[in-house]
Amino acid sequence: MSSVPEAVNQLFFLAALGIWTGGIFVLSIAAPLVFAILDSRTQAGALVAALIAKLNQLKLIGTCVLFVTSVVAYFQWEPEISGTLAARYALIGAMVALASTSAFVIAPALQRLNREIGSIDREEVTPNRRRFGKLHTVNSSVTAMELGCGIATLYTV
Repeated sequence: MSSVPEAVNQLFFLAALGIWTGGIFVLSIAAPLVFAILDSRTQAGALVAALIAKLNQLKLIGTCVLFVTSVVAYFQWEPEISGTLAARYALIGAMVALASTSAFVIAPALQRLNREIGSIDREEVTPNRRRFGKLHTVNSSVTAMELGCGIATLYTV
């Protein structure tokens, strides 16, 4: 680092990336615990859904911070794109695409199915519950890829 502004820019970049990836990591630990501790799966699902909604808001803010700090860094301190910098931008782009898919495509579909299913405390297996399970698996995979991209991005700093 050669200047205070560059260090501050880097701090905001790392904070946004850390909150984003850390939030995913913490949620991946908290969600199973919530389902294990609460007696009602419906209540557990509602709590986890609320946590995911908040995390999606943080990721949207994080996207803006990562974009702004990356643009500032490029124009102020990194006028040439090296292989590492290109990898960082590609990984951030992948994170944004994956997070957008999760937040704006998969999550609304899961919410719709959840409303149609009603209480998940019942044991019966319906076509909507099967669809919900498959979509939940897809969302978990998308989120795991997003976390992987975030961790890989840390190695480009």
